[in-house]
Amino acid sequence: MYIKPHDSVLPAVAFSDGATRCAIPEEGRRYERLVEFSVVEQCINVIKTATVQQSYLAGGYPLVHGWEFDLRSGLITDLRINFEVQLKAIQEIYNLTGTPWFRPEKPAPA
Repeated sequence: MYIKPHDSVLPAVAFSDGATRCAIPEEGRRYERLVEFSVVEQCINVIKTATVQQSYLAGGYPLVHGWEFDLRSGLITDLRINFEVQLKAIQEIYNLTGTPWFRPEKPAPA
């Protein structure tokens, strides 16, 4: 996956098979992380669409943002998805426009 979590790196646990997996001991926090990953994946699914890619390359919009709403606290958390980084990573596989991932810079006004 090509996302970077917005908070600190999760603790890792080494298993007897040599694999390392993230471990979150608290069940509630595991569900919160599941929601965060789900939001990020849905944002990535939107970025994969040809319409979003073509529109961004043509005019620089839309930008996709991922927000999580916590029902208990009423807080909205911005998951800080770096749209251009995600688009570049996605277009290595899902380039539906036939053009480079980046949007050509507009000339500076004279």
